[in-house]
Order: sequence, then structure tokens, then C-alpha cells
Amino acid sequence: MVRFEKTEPWRELRAQYLRHVEANAPWREVWRLLIGNSWYQTQLERCAQMVVATSGAPQGWVEDAQHNAVILLERQLCVSTDLGLDVKRADEQFIGWIRTIIIRQCRESLRSMRRCKLQTGLTHMDEAAEDPMLSDTRIDVRNALNRIDETERIIIVLHLEGHSLNDIARRFQMTYWQVQYARLQGLERMRFYLEDGYCDPPTTL
Repeated sequence: MVRFEKTEPWRELRAQYLRHVEANAPWREVWRLLIGNSWYQTQLERCAQMVVATSGAPQGWVEDAQHNAVILLERQLCVSTDLGLDVKRADEQFIGWIRTIIIRQCRESLRSMRRCKLQTGLTHMDEAAEDPMLSDTRIDVRNALNRIDETERIIIVLHLEGHSLNDIARRFQMTYWQVQYARLQGLERMRFYLEDGYCDPPTTL
């Protein structure tokens, strides 16, 4: 079980979050508040490690589970910035509420990663040249890669070649989260092309 320490950092986050909700702050401000908070990031890391370990997924999926969870958080905040929190009972429920939200996001991240399996297909596509069926898959993946935004494509290729997201961010003079968002959006567009052929993809995640 993931333990959430009842220390001042979470109390401060709770106070700031409630102020944002009561002021009807834009969802992006609430998102930045959460993902920029060191206590929240610590809880996210712990939950991702726990969910990956209990699901039997590869340990290497922890980082992707974390970052996909952040994208899911963004989507959910677009719908409702209070995320279903009972504001009147926030004093007693905040930690459990945060824990439930993060764990659900991490689990959904793993389900999504298993469905598309795009990372595996891209990583090994050059090893499949001898197998005609795998070769066709490789061609489909490469065609999908060529159809996405150039920046997204370069980031995906560099990451698959072993460059860290921090290295890529420095190269493009972007923030870590901008690079991560572009990578995930590119992968989502590729999945769409692979599943739906020549239909126009969604403009955002």
C-alpha cells in the first residue's frame, strides 16, 4: 500500500487547490499547480511504482505511467477542475482523494500502453525485415510516423534512439513537460493513423 505522509506540504497544496477551485481558476492553472508541486510529484512516482509492480508490467514502464497520468489529469481538469472532490469535507478527504485519482490515472495509463504497444513496435521495427508480415507492420508504423508533426516525429525518434527527455528538451530549448507532451501527442496521433487508416486525426490529446 502506498503511504501518504500527513506533513505540511500536502496541507499547503490542499489550501492552494481549494483557492483555485473556489475562484474558478482556468483548468491549466490548476494543472500546473498540481504537477509543479513536489509533494504531488512524489506521490505520483510512488503510485506509478506500485501500480506497475502489482500489474506485472515491466519496471521500465514506471516513467511512462507517470507521464501518461499527467496527461490524463489534464484531460480530466478540462471537464471539471474540482475532480469530484467534496469541498466541504476536503480537510478529511484530501489525501485519500488524491491517492484514488493518481492510482486510477496510473492504471488507465498502463491499459492504454498495453493496447497500442506502439513503443515496442517502433523499437523493434528494424529487426523485422526478414519476416514479411512484420515487415508490413514496420512499413505501416513508418508511414504513420511520417504523417505526424515534424517536431513530434523528431522527439519520438530521438527518444527511441536512447536520448533522455531532458536531453531532448535542452536540444530544442523546451521544457521537460513540453517535450513529454509532444512525444505523447505524437504517439497518440500515430496510434490513430494505424487504427483508422486515412481519416484525419484528432487535433489534441
